[in-house]
Amino acid sequence: MKKTFYLFRYISWVAIICSLLGSFLLFIVGALKTINAFRVVIFNYIPEDKAHLHTADIATTYLIKSLDTFLIAFGPFYICTRCLYFIYF
Repeated sequence: MKKTFYLFRYISWVAIICSLLGSFLLFIVGALKTINAFRVVIFNYIPEDKAHLHTADIATTYLIKSLDTFLIAFGPFYICTRCLYFIYF
């Protein structure tokens, strides 16, 4: 019976690693959205579908989207790191 539970430990590692990789991917996506906000303000980059909006509105939209992405990425990252900390330290 004990061996069966030890096998589930490795399955949980797969879930933890995939969660961490997903969080890192979302951090990258959030950084790219922040870079797009700077491109709008500094280089006057306006996407084709948002030509009717002012540049400040476009930049604000990108920054709000990036903040949401960072917050969503932080949740699983925090949970996984706290779980690993409590398991091993």
